[in-house]
Amino acid sequence: IPTNTGFLTLKSLLRGGGYSKGGLKYLTTDIDDKFLVKEEDIVFAVTDITRDAEIVGAPLLVPDLGLQQVAISMDMVKLVVKQGVVPKFLYFALKRSPARNFMRSRASGSTVLHLDVKGSKKLRLPIPKDAREQEAISEVLTIADQEVEALSERLVWLKQEKKALMQQLLTGKRRVKVEANAA
Repeated sequence: IPTNTGFLTLKSLLRGGGYSKGGLKYLTTDIDDKFLVKEEDIVFAVTDITRDAEIVGAPLLVPDLGLQQVAISMDMVKLVVKQGVVPKFLYFALKRSPARNFMRSRASGSTVLHLDVKGSKKLRLPIPKDAREQEAISEVLTIADQEVEALSERLVWLKQEKKALMQQLLTGKRRVKVEANAA
């Protein structure tokens, strides 16, 4: 039942980073303030049970969920962003392969991976000093992400249409018309 307190869990993370709409849960109990996050906060997973460590260290930029408050599970940590760093830029920097590989290398465990948060602090990222440059870069990357998402949705739709058409062909509900070509 939706409440005014959203709850982000590991299922709220896309593999490799980003927000998955299907992962949002709701809380009916009070939550400690240390687990509360707000829009544009960056959180990342410190636990992972995927086969290829696709979640551990993956960043999530908290979107505007239209709720009074949003909390994160104990499988996630909130990143404290230094002043002068644009959170959206940092989010995209953390999604890049070098950062993802660094985070994966800081995870240990066999079935369940756990991220060494202290060791993760050693990650060095190239960040332009000018906040306007960071904002411009993140705006371009946001648009590119939106285009990729739209194309992915279109691909899913086309695959479903293909599947439906194949089913109609196999059941005989639809016939293929072959034009006779005079040679």
